[in-house]
Amino acid sequence: MQILIAEGVILANIDYIIYTVPPISNEKILPNSKPTKWELTKRVSIFISLGEYEPTSLVIFAKKTLKDVKVKVVDLRPEIKVDIRIVKCWYQAGRTINDVKHKMLVPELLLHDDGLVRVDYARKQNLVRRENLQDAKELLPFFVPKGKLRQLWLTFFASEVCLLGNYKGKVVITAQNTLPQEIELEVKVLPIKLLPPLLDYAIYYRGKLKEVSYSPEIGSEWKTKKQMEAELEDMKSHGIDNPTVYQPFVQRENGSYGLHLLREVIEIRKKIGITGKPLLYLGLGTGAPQQSEELEVLKKKS
Repeated sequence: MQILIAEGVILANIDYIIYTVPPISNEKILPNSKPTKWELTKRVSIFISLGEYEPTSLVIFAKKTLKDVKVKVVDLRPEIKVDIRIVKCWYQAGRTINDVKHKMLVPELLLHDDGLVRVDYARKQNLVRRENLQDAKELLPFFVPKGKLRQLWLTFFASEVCLLGNYKGKVVITAQNTLPQEIELEVKVLPIKLLPPLLDYAIYYRGKLKEVSYSPEIGSEWKTKKQMEAELEDMKSHGIDNPTVYQPFVQRENGSYGLHLLREVIEIRKKIGITGKPLLYLGLGTGAPQQSEELEVLKKKS
């Protein structure tokens, strides 16, 4: 097996190459993307303050199909938490909302279980696993087709009990049918603590609770209580401290939702710690009334 070597340091075996890339940029990294200004490296450095989340990203380019790929961080002290996920490329609406005629492939979904969503590139469809619609708790083995890319997203968190200074470890990548690779990892915990933001950070969140029980699904609106709690908690931990409330309070004739469900949404937000902020409420539309009769109807709804 051939090995790429520079100055006595193994950079990559010829079966697959590992690049480091900015976790957030304007460049879409898709399965067929070609390396541009990506950095070929065996070392990753992270700078982080106490209580902060900090991401980094790696890309695996396969010269041959890689089977049963596993990625883990070793030798890093437990005070530094690490979450590793696949960046799943899937199809979303195109030029406007609900535009399914111009679907776009986007690297947007972060998963522990790559098999939860399968993408049909020929038909431009996302195929969601119906049974056990729940992501795994940690990264599961995956495969990388020959000549394709897979992007990894690593999120580091420095707990409040961390001591200041440098922490060292390794990112280890193994596959069933080739040699493993290691990337040196250094996490530097800085002697600072970030102040609370001066602004309220919101997001247009459309999640709503249903009155009747139903199976979880992937979508922008209907959620189980467990789904809504997980989504709101994730948003808050990443700086979105005041997402909008989309839950209607007007009782529908079929009992699909009412004021009691809005109370449950508020209770979920309190449980997570989304409190003391102006309520950005989108559960009642005003329309564009012009006649006095229309304004009276709107007043009754208020």
